[in-house]
Amino acid sequence: MAINALSIAISLLVIYPISRIVYNVFFSPLSHLPGPISWSATRLPFTRALLRGTIVHDFERLHRKYGPVVRTAPDEVSFASGDAWTDIYASRPDDRQFLKDPLWWRRQPGQPDTLLSAIHPAKHSRMRKLLAPAFTPRALRVQEAVLQRYASLLVDRIKDQVSVAGTDGAVIDMGPWFNFTTFDIFGDLGFGESFNCLQHSQYHPWIVLLFGSVKAASFIAAARYYPPLEALLMKCIPRSLHEKSQRHYRQIIDKIDRRLSWELQRPDIMSHLIDENGQVALPRGELNSTFMILTTTGSETTATVLTGILTYLVNQPEVLGRLIGEIRGRFGSSQDISLSEAADLPYLTAVIQEGLRLCPPVPWMLPRQVPPGGSTVCGTWLPGGTAVSLQAYTLNRDPSRFHAASSFLPERWLPDASSNPNSNFYQDDRHAVQPFSMGPRSCLGQHLAWAEMRLILTKLLVNFDFEAVEGKQLRWEELRTFFSRSEGVQPAQQLPLVQVCLPNRRLTCVVPGRRVVNQRPTLRVLPGVEHTLRDPVHTTINPAMLDQAFRESVQECEVFLSRYKQVQGGFIRNLVYTPSSLRHFSTTELSIDESLHAARNYRFDLANEQPVQALLYQHSLQNPLS
Repeated sequence: MAINALSIAISLLVIYPISRIVYNVFFSPLSHLPGPISWSATRLPFTRALLRGTIVHDFERLHRKYGPVVRTAPDEVSFASGDAWTDIYASRPDDRQFLKDPLWWRRQPGQPDTLLSAIHPAKHSRMRKLLAPAFTPRALRVQEAVLQRYASLLVDRIKDQVSVAGTDGAVIDMGPWFNFTTFDIFGDLGFGESFNCLQHSQYHPWIVLLFGSVKAASFIAAARYYPPLEALLMKCIPRSLHEKSQRHYRQIIDKIDRRLSWELQRPDIMSHLIDENGQVALPRGELNSTFMILTTTGSETTATVLTGILTYLVNQPEVLGRLIGEIRGRFGSSQDISLSEAADLPYLTAVIQEGLRLCPPVPWMLPRQVPPGGSTVCGTWLPGGTAVSLQAYTLNRDPSRFHAASSFLPERWLPDASSNPNSNFYQDDRHAVQPFSMGPRSCLGQHLAWAEMRLILTKLLVNFDFEAVEGKQLRWEELRTFFSRSEGVQPAQQLPLVQVCLPNRRLTCVVPGRRVVNQRPTLRVLPGVEHTLRDPVHTTINPAMLDQAFRESVQECEVFLSRYKQVQGGFIRNLVYTPSSLRHFSTTELSIDESLHAARNYRFDLANEQPVQALLYQHSLQNPLS
């Protein structure tokens, strides 16, 4: 009898998984969707990719092979289509909303909901309405002094590194420095005190613990698909890790306690939650958990994008040169920089937009659930309960949607790209790029992120030249990503080296890639010119202004302008990106850097915009920026 029972049990253990596989592959309502059989049959390939940190690139490979709709698990479908943004994430009536998948966002026993983990729309909406006023553009204008202080402190710390290294420049891993800055900013904005990372040039212990837990979080997330395994795994976690987790949580509680005991002279994020009687609008448990989540999502994600942008810039010196020209043409020093002025730099904005396209802060939007009764996504009907997600990383690099999709080309975001039918980027699907998601759960801190990126990049490029370090090349496309319940799937902390230099000296800031000597170009001085400006000003010259012989080869090329003072009198000309102190000039030398590595010099009379003298000469340049 016992033997028969054992035989039956063994048979069931064998037959059940086989029957589930057969059902998943051939009889499931999703069986008609494209995708590899192995992924459709079981969760194992999905889980393996999640644990190895390759899930984003594996999904990209699947979409390239099977198209914009791919079945990635027995009950899950992935989309790489711009329409999926509105179909999945846009606002809908409550009973038709695609709610967050509870498998990913289920709370641990005893833990309160947070702004990020709250599944029910009403609870999320209540929290968001309380926090939203702290993240508006108006609130940022009040908090600008905080951002300025830490961005300037970053510059001071990098200068310290460079001064110690000497004239050959300092090789620096910029990834941690970006994290130091963004965590310090959010600490000050959220708790009235920073983490003092920049002050001590090292991570706060709380942040060290945070980064150290990312891979472990991926294991816990994967185990949720196998409930018996999850229970076993939680029991196997060493007591020391539980104690670290408790310390991690208590440190945030201590910061909140200190902040609630203070009366700050300036508004911060917390002040928007405290009424005139000193009462906090959120229950204390929700307040603690939400601020722990916001500290991470408001810091590490921005630092990751900044790292990606700098990685691409130092490996494309022509793009970096144009950006430097725009920034240094507008600002003479860090003290001249403001958020409003930085927001008025079109090429800087385009560089950040291109960085967000290729290095999205969350490359894989975590799954939502199709509402009961089913719904249609991108023309595909799906039964209720199906998990659906959008692959931002894959969508943003889709060659059918973007010209030169894998290349870092900020020009695709300039106004001419979308208005000129002759532009290579005219057909680009720019609306498909939604780095901060969309709908009622879009990123609350996107205005803060934009302000930080603009301010940090502008201050760095006013003060330093950046070069790639030979042999230290980082390929963003090869980074592994690991799930963190607080952030979604994030790039692993494999950050690049950068080499930083002070302008006009052989100093360097190193992000992996090829080496470039000092980013400032050498400008030739024409005879009879009285004064020359050391800092080049970037602009675009109309080919029609040039001599007919050179029109075909020049075509909207970028130029470095060196302005010369008029001997008698002066007239004011409001040239774009020209500081007011430099507008009293009448002649200009244009050193035109072309893709063929040839330089041509012209002199122009700015009063009538006609060539006064066309001193044409060419010389080979091994490096156009040397």
